[in-house]
Amino acid sequence: MAMVAVACLAAVLWLGYDYANLRKTVQEVVRLRAANARQARQIRALSQQAADLDKELAAVAEVEAKLRQETRLLSPEAGKKQESPGGLPNRTLSVEVLSRSLKMQSERAGLLRRSLTGLVDDVERYQKKMAHRPNMWPVNGRITSSFGSRRSPFGGGYEVHEGIDIAAPYGSPVRATADGRVVFAGWRSGYGRLVILDHGYGYRTAYGHNSRIQVRVGQEVKGNSVIAYVGSTGRSTGPHVHYEVWFQGKKVNPVPYLP
Repeated sequence: MAMVAVACLAAVLWLGYDYANLRKTVQEVVRLRAANARQARQIRALSQQAADLDKELAAVAEVEAKLRQETRLLSPEAGKKQESPGGLPNRTLSVEVLSRSLKMQSERAGLLRRSLTGLVDDVERYQKKMAHRPNMWPVNGRITSSFGSRRSPFGGGYEVHEGIDIAAPYGSPVRATADGRVVFAGWRSGYGRLVILDHGYGYRTAYGHNSRIQVRVGQEVKGNSVIAYVGSTGRSTGPHVHYEVWFQGKKVNPVPYLP
């Protein structure tokens, strides 16, 4: 009888130990499943962030490429294609690997944003400069006298012509060839009624022989705005605009500045 009791007690103890181990195993399985579920959620969240960042990088890079192409401001250094981490080739990698990849992409996004910001500033400066550079005809007409040495229309041999003459009907509107400020508007010997504009960036333009002046000194004007009307005042043989372009204080041939 005693032996039976001992055997029964041993069986009960063994079953209790086995149950305790089984319970621990079940708890460990539950814990691991919960941890795996959390990790899976983290991976999905990081993968979504990476996908969103991929789209943002692509959009930023596309805008940057278009800006560089449109303005032709691409420098050799800026033109080097940046190597991409290539996204995330395996979205099922560990959270640590995904986090590192996401950090790399975030850093690249920051570089692209800074590059794009600098490029936008360059574009704005470029556009402002181009708006102040003479780039249109001052009047609808035809060139009747070119820049440089010419035979004087008043006789007496050759003379240096410091602009071009553009013939047009009397009273036709004379337009500013770029944004600028009026620095002279009045009568000057030889030129008759004359308008001079300072465009900044080293550029000035002059419009002579006008019948009437439409602007005053100090006035800001936009390119293509009317500043005077065609006439034949001063030393002139007929209605036309004597048009000059100055760059860095020197009178230059206006023809290259015409479209």
